[in-house]
Amino acid sequence: MSHRHAEIKDKRITIAAAVSAAALAATVIAVVLVISFHRNENHTAFANTVPSTASQQIQVTSLTANDSTAESKGSDVASTITGETEPPEDEQAEAFTEEQTEALDKPLPQPLQNALSLIGANSSALYGTQLILVDSSQNGSSNATVRLYQKNGDSWQAADGFEEISAFVGSEGVGEASEGVSVTPMGLFGIPTAFGFDGSIDTGLDYFQITDDTYWVDDPNSRYYNQRVENPEDKDWESAEHMIDFPDNYNCGFVFDYNMNPAAPGMGSAFFMHVSTQPTHGCVGVSQEDMLRILQWLRQDASPQILIV
Repeated sequence: MSHRHAEIKDKRITIAAAVSAAALAATVIAVVLVISFHRNENHTAFANTVPSTASQQIQVTSLTANDSTAESKGSDVASTITGETEPPEDEQAEAFTEEQTEALDKPLPQPLQNALSLIGANSSALYGTQLILVDSSQNGSSNATVRLYQKNGDSWQAADGFEEISAFVGSEGVGEASEGVSVTPMGLFGIPTAFGFDGSIDTGLDYFQITDDTYWVDDPNSRYYNQRVENPEDKDWESAEHMIDFPDNYNCGFVFDYNMNPAAPGMGSAFFMHVSTQPTHGCVGVSQEDMLRILQWLRQDASPQILIV
């Protein structure tokens, strides 16, 4: 074959190869255009669902070719629009709980906040609208300070007309109470009823009059343990406080419901706030003048509580 014929043949082969390559390229371009067209339609449909304010702030970009599912497409576009990803559910729950706790504790006066923290509680434990705080934590002895609080709306405030009141607690301080130990129980307790020697007293609480038949049982073996009884016929105890025998202390006061309903044998009984001028056997003691003022302030419909630390 001559050199000229060889050149012509090579040119023909080159042209044929070029034509084949061009045809292949055209086919690839056509396929890409079809795919792009369908994807653009999907983007347009999605973008139309995005609020106008969000679309004005951040431009929605096209999806990459390695997006594999419709779910991942929606997730990627949503992330592009917001600029951030949604935190895991446990993180959301934790953040909500912290905000909730902060909102609960925010309205509390500092002494009340401190006292609740000592018993591992917050304001969600305060179910009523009246609270008596007995605080011996600053004294470390049988001396204490009493503060009265009233809840107005969602805020706890010092009760009108009351300053700090000097008080006594058990001669062995505040802590874990038990029968026969002069310790005042630490914690938050309800105030179910008031008592006194008179037929009636100026108070908003339920009230019982102490008579010669009134006993408070402190025998752990009795089915009446840590209960008031009025001379029952089926007496089963070996020990009980005959309340009328203590006129200087029990002439007025109220019960707080430590170890009641039900009572655990040996955990302590007969816990009151009453009149006292010295450390007690486990009760909270104040002057008679202060006791009468506190009783006058308390109301049954306020579901009052006493917090002792």
